[in-house]
Amino acid sequence: MAQVCAAMRMAMCMAMRMAVCVEMCMAVCMAVYIAMCMAVYIAMRMAVCMALYMAVYMAVYMAVCMAVRMAMCMVVCMAMRMAVCIEMCMAVCMAVYMAVCIEM
Repeated sequence: MAQVCAAMRMAMCMAMRMAVCVEMCMAVCMAVYIAMCMAVYIAMRMAVCMALYMAVYMAVYMAVCMAVRMAMCMVVCMAMRMAVCIEMCMAVCMAVYMAVCIEM
């Protein structure tokens, strides 16, 4: 009878130890898995967010800069052309006027 009790006690101890080991392993594995998943998820999110941010920023920057540059060039060119035309017209008119006056 004593041997049976001892054997049962040994079996119980072994079973408990195995269960505790398995539980600990499961807990450690779950913790590592969750940590890795979180790290990968955060890294992916950061990479995607940065890529999107850069793409949007570059697109907006390029569009705004190009539009502003084009507008500035157009305004400057128009102003220069107008000034040159007015100057030339004034010079021609003055020359014709002077020539006519002197002729008269």
